[in-house]
Amino acid sequence: MKTTQKQSLENPLRFSQLMYRSVIFCAIILILFLLFGKINSKITDNYYFSYLQITETYFYHTLIVFFIWFLYLIFVTKDNTLTRIWSVLKLRGIFSTPGIILIRWNILFFLLFLLPMFTSFNIVVHLNSINNQVIYEGTADVHLIERKNNYDKRFEKIKVSYNNQQIELYGHKKDVDNVVGKKISVSIYQGVFYEYMLVKK
Repeated sequence: MKTTQKQSLENPLRFSQLMYRSVIFCAIILILFLLFGKINSKITDNYYFSYLQITETYFYHTLIVFFIWFLYLIFVTKDNTLTRIWSVLKLRGIFSTPGIILIRWNILFFLLFLLPMFTSFNIVVHLNSINNQVIYEGTADVHLIERKNNYDKRFEKIKVSYNNQQIELYGHKKDVDNVVGKKISVSIYQGVFYEYMLVKK
């Protein structure tokens, strides 16, 4: 009796149903991300600089991924009770985790690691660019801002001067190296959450 109750908690769907729904879910998410990335191709086709630190956008990206995973648990796998969600989340031994639970964790692995490899996608960056209200288009001076305790050498901070105004932005070091110390043509936008700047490569 206890075994039957445990199985009902851990397996609201048959294995075949779970596999079918999970594959369909992954396909839909991948297609949506690819389409979304294509619509916002200007982000990847230009040097990108953000008012929000790039590392912060990855943090919020990860939170959104976990939110999508929980939607998957609730609506796709029907783990819509606290007991069933806990059954998925609780730690087990490597060889004692049921296959139906491993499928759920593999979906999270797909969302966290494999999906970005396919799409070069940062959800927050692309969501922010849905609103692309132009703040300024024209030439600007770009200077590097030296930061103390800059532990993450992949990113740098710059100061952009235009029309007697200034804005401080963050970008990948390789992008910063291509624009710093120059007078270049820039496009600065007000995004949904924060300002960002694009520079043609």
